[in-house]
Amino acid sequence: MANATSAMRTTSSDLLTAQFEMIGPHLAKQYLDKGANFREPSAAHVKSLVEQMKRGRWKENGYPLRFRTDGKLIDGQHRLLAVIETGMTFRFLVVSNVPFDAETTIDEGGKTGLQFRTLAEHLHNRGVEDGTAMASILRNVYRHHNGLQTDRSGKITASISQFLELFLKHRDKFQDALEAAEISSIVPKSASGLIYFLAPSNSSSCEEDAQHGIIWEDTVRAFLSAVQAGVGTNTDAAALLHLRILSHRSAKAKLPMSELTAITIKAWNAWHQGVPIRRLMWTSVGAHAEAFPQVEFVSR
Repeated sequence: MANATSAMRTTSSDLLTAQFEMIGPHLAKQYLDKGANFREPSAAHVKSLVEQMKRGRWKENGYPLRFRTDGKLIDGQHRLLAVIETGMTFRFLVVSNVPFDAETTIDEGGKTGLQFRTLAEHLHNRGVEDGTAMASILRNVYRHHNGLQTDRSGKITASISQFLELFLKHRDKFQDALEAAEISSIVPKSASGLIYFLAPSNSSSCEEDAQHGIIWEDTVRAFLSAVQAGVGTNTDAAALLHLRILSHRSAKAKLPMSELTAITIKAWNAWHQGVPIRRLMWTSVGAHAEAFPQVEFVSR
C-alpha cells in the first residue's frame, strides 16, 4: 500500500480543519515526531491495536488524530505507533488547528479505553517536568481555596480545564512551589507546596515584615530544610514533623492526606513563630474534633 497522504474530504470551521488521510509508517513517524510531550505509551494498548489492524478488525469510528494550532500532535500516539509496527496503511480522520485552550476538553467526557489523559499528563504537555507532583499541589491549593480540606472522600469535582486555568493564572508561583517542595523528601509535596504557594511573595512582603527582615518564601524553604534534617529538641516542630511522617510511613494504617496536610500546617505555624510543641496531631472527628488549621504568617 502507498504511504502517501490522500485528502478525501475536507471541512473547516473557523480555525479547525478536518480531512481524511491515508497514513502509513513513514507519515506516522513524521506525525509522532511532532508530538507534544507525550506520556509514556501503553505497550499493551499498542499491541491490541496492532492485532486489530493485522486481522482486519480495525474500524474507522470517527475518532480523529488531532493537531494543535502550533502543528503539534496532541491525540493519536498509540494509533500511529501501531501503524508503524504493522507496516500497513490506514485511513484516518485528521483534525488540525485545535486551540490550546480546547485541548484539555478532549478527555473530559470520561475514560475511553486508554485515551484518557490525567491532569499530570496535561501539565507535562505544558512543560512541567514532574506533572504528578504539580498536580498534587494544584489539587491541594484548590481544596484549600474551596474549603474542601476536611472532605475525606478525596473527590474533587473541578474539571481539568479549571485546574489548568488556576495553574496558568499563577504559573510562576506554582513552579516555585514545586521547586521548594523538592527540598524535603519527608513532607508530601502537596502539603509543602500549599504552604509555599500561600506565602506572601518575596517581592510583595508587607512593610512590617520587611522591617523584621522576614522574607516568607525563604522562611518556608528554611522550614522544609529543617524538616528534612530532622535535627532539634523534642519540642521543635520541624523535628517532630520529621518523626511523625516517618512513623506514618512505617505504620500499616496510613494517615489520609488531609491529616498529613493539617499536621504539616500545624508544624509550620509553630516553627516559624518559635512555639515549642510536644505533640503533633489533628483530630477531625469525635468529641474533640478540630477545625482545619489555617496557614499562618506571623511576624515575631
